Amino acid sequence: PEPKKHPTSIVSLVDKVIPLYQNPLDTLPENQKNKITVSRSEDVELLIDPIQFEQVFINLIKNAIESMQSKTATGEVNVSWQVTDNTFRFIISDEGSGISNKGNLFVPFYTTKKQGSGIGLVFCRQVLEVHNGQLSLINRADKEGCLAIIELPLS
Repeated sequence: PEPKKHPTSIVSLVDKVIPLYQNPLDTLPENQKNKITVSRSEDVELLIDPIQFEQVFINLIKNAIESMQSKTATGEVNVSWQVTDNTFRFIISDEGSGISNKGNLFVPFYTTKKQGSGIGLVFCRQVLEVHNGQLSLINRADKEGCLAIIELPLS
């Protein structure tokens, strides 16, 4: 659907999505808990469709958490954002298993998950494209895991 863009606070969007994933983690045994942290920066107002972006954030955070569930040690998902050179950058990093098959990331209906549909990342990319943004998924250089990076122009 066509986005219904209006000025949206990134802090309010993050504060709405993060709690969705904190309670389920509290019910897990201690050795299976994954931590979600938010590295807060200055609030930014973006001209976006907040409902579509909420879905994008939910999907990417859910993917990050699921990527760590096969590991025996606990992991951390970190959410952060920054503004550089008229570009807003939103980063979700995890300590999961990383990306093994980069060629199929945005192929509709391709999934490596037992319960996956293969449309989540495709949806995320489409939302970002209609907002003149982009989504990059890369393996972390500093440790095992993945970075999901959203970039949007501020102008």
